[in-house]
Order: sequence, then structure tokens, then C-alpha cells
Amino acid sequence: MSKENEISDESQTLTTEDSTLQPPTNFRSYLFFLTGQMISIFGSSVVMFVIIWHLTDMVGENNTILSLAFFLGLLPMVILSPIAGVIADKYNKKAIIIIADSAQALITLVIILLFYLSEVKVWHILALNTLRSVCQAFHEPVAFSLIPQMVPKDKLSRINGITFFFISIIRIIGPLIGAWLMIYIFTEHILWLDIITFGVALFTILQIKIPKLEKRKSIDSAHYLSENEEANTPQAESSFFSQLKEGFRAIKEIKGFGGILILIIFANFIMQPIDVLIPNFIKYEHFGEKQHLGYFMGFLQLGMLVGGLMISLKKQWKRIFLIMSIGFYSTGIGMLFLGIIDQGNFVLLYLVAFFLLLTSPIINALLQTSIQVTVPPEKVGRVISVIVSLATLATPLGMIMSGLIADAIGSIRILYIWCGIINILIITFTLYSKKSRIFLKNMQEEQDKISKS
Repeated sequence: MSKENEISDESQTLTTEDSTLQPPTNFRSYLFFLTGQMISIFGSSVVMFVIIWHLTDMVGENNTILSLAFFLGLLPMVILSPIAGVIADKYNKKAIIIIADSAQALITLVIILLFYLSEVKVWHILALNTLRSVCQAFHEPVAFSLIPQMVPKDKLSRINGITFFFISIIRIIGPLIGAWLMIYIFTEHILWLDIITFGVALFTILQIKIPKLEKRKSIDSAHYLSENEEANTPQAESSFFSQLKEGFRAIKEIKGFGGILILIIFANFIMQPIDVLIPNFIKYEHFGEKQHLGYFMGFLQLGMLVGGLMISLKKQWKRIFLIMSIGFYSTGIGMLFLGIIDQGNFVLLYLVAFFLLLTSPIINALLQTSIQVTVPPEKVGRVISVIVSLATLATPLGMIMSGLIADAIGSIRILYIWCGIINILIITFTLYSKKSRIFLKNMQEEQDKISKS
């Protein structure tokens, strides 16, 4: 008997009434799976730092090429996420994760071979980084959709916070270890870490049993979703595009979410100069080395770690509007400060980096929890993938524009200043709109319900 059939025979069925009462074995299996994923993310974090710094050395002070690398790395996520979300809800999740992770490991092996042959070119890195992103586009929606399927509802907020917490730890130590290893070890040897950690993740996914999930026949939240969804008909279920449209329809029914989604889209756009140009910012604007970049990226993630710890320890959240305001404004103010800090003042740079993303895991975990408790489990994959696609819609454009504008004006620092000012203005206009306040009010009510359960 095949492994897939064995899993299918032993799977447990979750209904509308008992979807929050998963057996403890399901929750323990998810924690086991999550452990493997965290180890794999650690390997990928180290490897990506090494590859990006190597590319920075190869292209010199060329912001356009650097931004192109990030652009090509994200594009598959934007294009393929909606498709991957539907596939996540419709097909064997375990098989999808195994195939996506195995393909990514194979791509890393190709990079290693090119390094051994001393044949690495800029276009090799761009192409292989794009292919790795294709694998991630299929992996992430599936992994996310497993959470409400295997985790009890009363633990959703905390498991999301714990996930952010450990990812932050990994992304703190990943760049630091990558920078340290590059001092003593050749790049091609460091890349093997990605293969080793993949093996650990593969072992964990092979061991778990994923419960079979029946589709809900009703929707239990009047705040967010309509009770008369036509997409539950057999005809709609048989059509790929109907299922995709159903994800958009479900998002549209989330009252007041449009304004917040617009703000998220713009925030992703305006943050790209940080995501894309930090290597050149550290190396050429502040004359830093790989360890300075590692520390800066580490402090960025340290802020996220503290935020993840806060969301994992605190069950009840009051004053959500204030929390969201602080979170969004911190990015604009942080970018402004990055542009005006004196050259070579790395201590102050690290301090700003810490506060820049401090509230990011809190905002994301609260938003994810609201979606997970109000959207039927069989639709979570397609809904979250559509949201991710919309949220990152402007990101590729932001990436390309970051490099082009920085090269045109000749200064990343000036670009950061303008981005910070524009960001603050847009946040003020959007966050205080009537529709956004409606969503945040409903979000507060959902959090109050969770805290009382």
C-alpha cells in the first residue's frame, strides 16, 4: 500500500461542528512538521544571505541589477500564488510540499555545481533564484492551509505568534552565521547547508498524517462572509476558475477589509527600497562589510522576534486600532531615519532596524487569526493566496523602481527619506478612513470573542 493511500485510510474527518476539536495527535503532528520547516528555513536563510552578498560583489554598485534579482525572485509568488492556493485546497497537501521542497533542493544542487566549476554568472543566479521562488509559491499556501486543519481554534493566534517568533530567531542568526561562514568557508561549501536542512524537513513531512477535511456547509460569521455563497454548488466546485473566483468573493465579503488591504499593498510597495537595496546601502553608502549587513538584517529580525514573542504570550488584545496605527507608522518613520543617519553610524542603524519591524508580527498574526476563524477551512488556502497576491501586487514594481530611481538620483539615502515621508502621508489618509475603521472594529470584536472562549 502506498504512503498516500495509508494516510487517506487513517485520516480523520473534520466537520463544521467539530472542526475546533482536533485530536491532540493532530496538533502534535503539526508541531513536529513545524519543527522540520523551521530547520529548513534556517538553511535557506543562510544560503540566501550568502548568494545575495556574492551577487553584490559580482555586480558592484549597480542598484538596478540588485533590484532585478529581487524582482525575479518575487514574480513567481505574485503570479502563481492564486493557482497554488486552489491546488492547496483541492489536492494532496503532503505531496505538494514534498515535490516543491525537493525541486528547491535540486535547484540548490545546480548552484553548487556551478560554483565548483567556477562557471557562476549573474544570469545564473537570477534564473536559479527565480526557480526557487516558483517552488516557494506552491509551498507556502499549502503549509499555511494546514494550520486551521490541524490546530485547535483557541490556539490559532498563539501558533501564528510562535511561528513568527521562531522565524524571527532563524532570520536573526541566519545572516550572522552566513557572514561568519563566508570568512572561513568557500561559498559552494556553505550552500550544502540548504540540502542538509531540506533532508530534515523531508523526514518530518513523511512522518505526519494530515486529517481529511470535509467542506463546511455553512458559514458562521455574519461580520465577514455572506450566507448565500453560490460557489458551494457542485458546478462551481468542478471549475478551477470558479474556485479562484470564490476566493475573491470571500475576500470581498469581509466588511471594511478593502481599505486595510490597500494600505498593505502600498506598504509592500514603499518598503521595497529597504528589502532590495540594503546590501548596497550598507556596502557603498556606509562602507560596511558582510558582517555589518549580517548585523543589520539580524536586528531587523530581532524586532520581529520581540513582536512575535509578544503575540505568542498575550491572548487578549485591546485597542487594535492603536496597535495598527503604531505598526504602520513605524515603517514610515524608520525609513525616514535610515536616510538621515550619519555615514558609518552602524549602532544607530541597528537601533532603527530593530524598531522598523517590531510590530509586524503582531499585525500579521492578528490579521491571519481573523481570517482563519471566519473563513471556512476548505477555503483558507485560496483566500490567503489571493490576499497574498493582492498584497504583493505592487511589490515587483516597487523592486524594479527602487534600483532605477536609486541609480538615477545617485543616492539610496535620499530615496529612503522620500519614501518615509510619502509612507507617513498615505498611512494617515488610509488608516483613518471610515471603511478601515469598520474592519478594525469587527476585528476587535473577534479578538474579544476568542479571548472569552
